[in-house]
Amino acid sequence: MAFWQTQIGPHYDGDTRSLGSLRCIGELVCPDCENVMARLFDDPKGLAVSAWVPAADSSVANPNSRRVGWTFFALLDDSMPDEESAPLRCWRGHDHLIATARDCRAAEAVYRRTGRKKRVAISRIDPDEVR
Repeated sequence: MAFWQTQIGPHYDGDTRSLGSLRCIGELVCPDCENVMARLFDDPKGLAVSAWVPAADSSVANPNSRRVGWTFFALLDDSMPDEESAPLRCWRGHDHLIATARDCRAAEAVYRRTGRKKRVAISRIDPDEVR
């Protein structure tokens, strides 16, 4: 099973703040700079995860252009194992990071227990590791 289920489309500079009327219950952040890399949303069908991943630093032809990337979406339900993961790259250039279903569920558990949004720093991976 792949972590990301949908590639929503191109994304320019910054982050995606919402998924319609769904409540944001957590955020996955870069362990180096605490930049928000993904948001977790309370969905009736499970835990919705939306992340934005930079494709490149800038255009070679126009270095002053907006940075472009992709927005990805996943709906975590009981069938997705905790070990399922996806590599992420911070918009501020930090690389070799990985988000797991376990990270997402940990943030969700805090929200369920306290009613407050939780920020979770994602983990690093060995650059040579292949998943």
